Amino acid sequence: NGYGKPNLNSMKLSFSIENQVSDQKEVEFGIRKYTYSYDNNLLRLHINGVPLIIRGGNWGMPDAMLRCDGDGFDLRVRLHKEMNLNMIRNWIGMSTNELFYRACDKYGIMVFDDFWLANPVDGPAPPVNSMFQDNVQSKLLQFRNHACIAIWAGRNEGYPPAMLDSVMRNEVS
Repeated sequence: NGYGKPNLNSMKLSFSIENQVSDQKEVEFGIRKYTYSYDNNLLRLHINGVPLIIRGGNWGMPDAMLRCDGDGFDLRVRLHKEMNLNMIRNWIGMSTNELFYRACDKYGIMVFDDFWLANPVDGPAPPVNSMFQDNVQSKLLQFRNHACIAIWAGRNEGYPPAMLDSVMRNEVS
């Protein structure tokens, strides 16, 4: 938002066996190149080679957001756009609704997407690391192709436990 149109494309895929369509899907996608650098311990973000000034909101109202339908997500994300914001932080990964990501793609709103680790003082690390890893894989597979995803963040306000940090870094790369 504010750096050009969030061009999206549509592609229809179909698979045939003996000239019979066995499966098909229409996919909407956008192509962006995000680059990252650090300058005096500050994260610098570029999109398609253009440096960004991030103006963001925080998406952390699970009760209200879980009751959204397509129109509700569209309205809330459009209001972020109209406020001249260009990023929404998905706080502690509270929203995993496809409609949220689609609306962000549509309006050119980037997503700073946390995984599910609250502040270190708010609770221990998940006791079942394999389940956490499975959830990370599932989230990445489901949302990784959305042009809006700008940042995957391991933890809210702190570093993840070393084992989980290693798992997340490996899965994201």
